[in-house]
Amino acid sequence: MKIAIKTLGCKVNQAESCFIAASFQNAGFELVDFGEDADLFVVNGCAVTQEAEKKTRQMIHRLLNRNPVPLIFLIGCYAKRLISLGQDPFLHQVHFIDSPDKVTALIDVLCQEWGFQLYPVELPALHQSRIWLKVEDGCDHFCSYCIIPHLRGPVLSTASSLVIHQAQQLEERGIREIVLCGINLGLYGREKGSYFLIDLLEDLVRETSSVRFRLSSIEPFLLDLNFLDRFFSLLPRVCSHFHIPLQSGSGVILRTMNRGYTPDFYRTLIRQIRQRSPKIAVSTDIITGFPGEGE
Repeated sequence: MKIAIKTLGCKVNQAESCFIAASFQNAGFELVDFGEDADLFVVNGCAVTQEAEKKTRQMIHRLLNRNPVPLIFLIGCYAKRLISLGQDPFLHQVHFIDSPDKVTALIDVLCQEWGFQLYPVELPALHQSRIWLKVEDGCDHFCSYCIIPHLRGPVLSTASSLVIHQAQQLEERGIREIVLCGINLGLYGREKGSYFLIDLLEDLVRETSSVRFRLSSIEPFLLDLNFLDRFFSLLPRVCSHFHIPLQSGSGVILRTMNRGYTPDFYRTLIRQIRQRSPKIAVSTDIITGFPGEGE
């Protein structure tokens, strides 16, 4: 049996799709390109913007126009949004899954129906040197423009022992760089309150030998001097790069966005980072045309 997976949206979706692909491959399914014929299609949809929702719908409608119509599963934030609204724009022709963790149960049912044997989930066959590793889900910050906390729920951190084990496995299989990702990565461990992202990063470096670690994105209000000092002590095993969303250079707009910092705070943070490493790479996100913003 053949399965094809299409991922839209953030790096967390990509990491979850990697897990899903591994689960199906270990159950005996053949992973094929999304443009090929398959028995089962999985669309990992996004709901962060109206455009993202539109692209997800368009992708599914292309599948529904195939003859015969294949078995289609929709997962990700768009599936959660439709479930929360009680809507089904696909007339019950698409199966909704609100959590990637439920995929293994789905595979078990399909294997029983189609006669496959279910094997323990391992990491997929790897043909790249860099991989995304999801370590956190959920967000409790509630920026005024963002629906994701309502869909993903509160912060949920992966146990450090599991993350370390996965990193060791990836290193053994030739991965040279692991990118830690999450819905709000900087909140890792906050629901427990005693072990945080920088602690995880230090343990990952300590328990592996040569693989590099990169942070996918971290909010400015979650970086402090203690984090920075400990982070830069881990060079070169951590990549000299921060992706720190700014979103707006206007204090008024930042307050409207409920971002929790000012332009001066952000400017000072970048200065503190560059004092520790003048050549560090810093990337960001900017939202333009926000309601209330002038020309």
